[in-house]
Amino acid sequence: MPETPPEPAEAGRQEPSTATEPPCSPEPTNAPPLRPPLAGSLALPLPKTPPQHVAILGMGGSVAEFVHQANSLGSVTAIADEIWVINAVAAVIHHHRAFVMDDLKETIPREAREGRKVAAQILNWLPNHPGPVYTGTAYPEWPALVEYPLRDVLQSLGGFPYLNTSVAHAVAFAMHIGVKQLSMYGCDFTYPTLHIAESGRGCVEFLLGVFTDKGGLVTLPQTTTLFDSNVREDQRIYGYP
Repeated sequence: MPETPPEPAEAGRQEPSTATEPPCSPEPTNAPPLRPPLAGSLALPLPKTPPQHVAILGMGGSVAEFVHQANSLGSVTAIADEIWVINAVAAVIHHHRAFVMDDLKETIPREAREGRKVAAQILNWLPNHPGPVYTGTAYPEWPALVEYPLRDVLQSLGGFPYLNTSVAHAVAFAMHIGVKQLSMYGCDFTYPTLHIAESGRGCVEFLLGVFTDKGGLVTLPQTTTLFDSNVREDQRIYGYP
């Protein structure tokens, strides 16, 4: 997932709905009992109550703003109720849940053999992770893995099958369990002079639009390209100087 870096701002500034919300969907029933954190793992224990505010951390450059804020506040948990990380970020930042949607027996090992450092690092940290690590197929060799509840998540989204990145899966899962606020760091996809993952950006922006339409609140760092947050407000409307 691409990159750029600091100073937070808000986007999708819709106030949370005051309407009565249905109770949060339960965690997937196939989730294994969580092990205590193991040596070398940056996993934090899951809080006892469902999260209202989640920070999702991708591998893009604007994740630097999360590090800056956490350093200023003294803890990653001062930013949100739970920290969710994508792929290699699990080896870098303390977190509560991780998402690795690439197949861990085929795609990730193949990419590791091809010299992809991110894939190689996933295979290094995964054995020591206590879970949950959400993925498409939860192979028993890695007790941390939890099968992503795709059918239930799609049903929560109205059956619309459009989840083309691990970040998109994390956003959709947040909606499924009733999260009310999302803070997105490092989910950049494109940059002012580099556009290599436009489809991923389009999917995540669509899902965040659905999230805000349901009354959710989205906060974004000023350096991310999501919703053109890195562009001055007076330059975000086409056709006007």
